[in-house]
Amino acid sequence: MGLCCWHMSLSLCVLPALATSVERQYYPNLCYAKDPDPYLLTGTKTGYGPIANQDISELKEAACGSPVHVWFLARHGTRFPSSQAMGPMRNLLPKIQQQVVGNHLAGRGHLCPEDLARIKGWRFRVAPQEDKRLTKSGEEEMLGLGRRWAHRVPGLRAGNHSWIYTDTQRTRESARRFKEGLGCSTSLAPPEPNRKLLAFYNICKEYKKTIFQL
Repeated sequence: MGLCCWHMSLSLCVLPALATSVERQYYPNLCYAKDPDPYLLTGTKTGYGPIANQDISELKEAACGSPVHVWFLARHGTRFPSSQAMGPMRNLLPKIQQQVVGNHLAGRGHLCPEDLARIKGWRFRVAPQEDKRLTKSGEEEMLGLGRRWAHRVPGLRAGNHSWIYTDTQRTRESARRFKEGLGCSTSLAPPEPNRKLLAFYNICKEYKKTIFQL
């Protein structure tokens, strides 16, 4: 008698964008205010929402049937920048804002009225207390991720669960919103104390050395 066992490990990482959209680069009539996903590939990180896999069909293998064991490894949802990064952002972004508006008014740019109004009205409103905390959009991302997996693996919510997360607000609330999306209780056990398990990079000298050199 053969034995079938599902093993699924999903790792979600936020990767640097490598290029801007050709369409947005060469079509000055494009209005970002009218685009539902206006800033894809224009920053160093893209949230889960715009690039989510919308396939919610049930996972099945003809020879094995439905999954009986699922491993799921996910990064936290979109978070606020660190308080350390907020300083330069608070100083530099208004200057960039002024340059963009000034160039447009001098005829050295192409902005639709809606985009111009949004840029003029922008203010840096992130407080230092929100240092690396999960954003509202980050909560929605994890909620949606949980809902999609509830469709893909219908029996997941009824099984035995083990939830492990690091001791930060962003990971705790990401796990909580993911559980909510699955239709499970949002209660959680204490965080994982062994940082070698989920946060190995914090104790890896070579990793830190490489990252700080970038």
